[in-house]
Amino acid sequence: MIKRLFISFLLLVPLLSFSHPVHISVCDIHYSSEKNTFQISIRVFTDDLELGIRKSIKDKVLDIGFETESSDADSLIQDYLEKNFQINIQDSLYSASFIGKEAEGMSVWCYLEIKVPKKLNQFSIKNALLDKHFEDQKNMVHFHHQGKMESKVFDKNKRTQTIRITHL
Repeated sequence: MIKRLFISFLLLVPLLSFSHPVHISVCDIHYSSEKNTFQISIRVFTDDLELGIRKSIKDKVLDIGFETESSDADSLIQDYLEKNFQINIQDSLYSASFIGKEAEGMSVWCYLEIKVPKKLNQFSIKNALLDKHFEDQKNMVHFHHQGKMESKVFDKNKRTQTIRITHL
């Protein structure tokens, strides 16, 4: 009996290691006033991102980060990010350039860059990543400028927030 329980436990451990109890993304936006750019990195659980893309854009297995990754994974990720992560400056939507992605364990880093106007004083962020698919989804954004950081938390009830920039 104990042997059977131990074997069952050993068989369940790998299954448990692939699930995660929270649904969260973390985004870092680094503002370079010299280059007039936002350099953006977004970290999200790979399985969550793939599910979001499959339910929102195209029902296709992408295998993000694996040797069997779909050839159109990058373009589908880019499309998903364009629809769910947006920057508005002075009531204008600014398009991000998709730089690429990098798999890291159970998550994937997505890299974007946005050219922004000089003398930027504030901007709005819409971050609706995966909040239509997971009731508990939280999206954190950390804005970095001149050695300071401001953080915001987004969820399905608070998808858009404004960041004011202080210049030294």
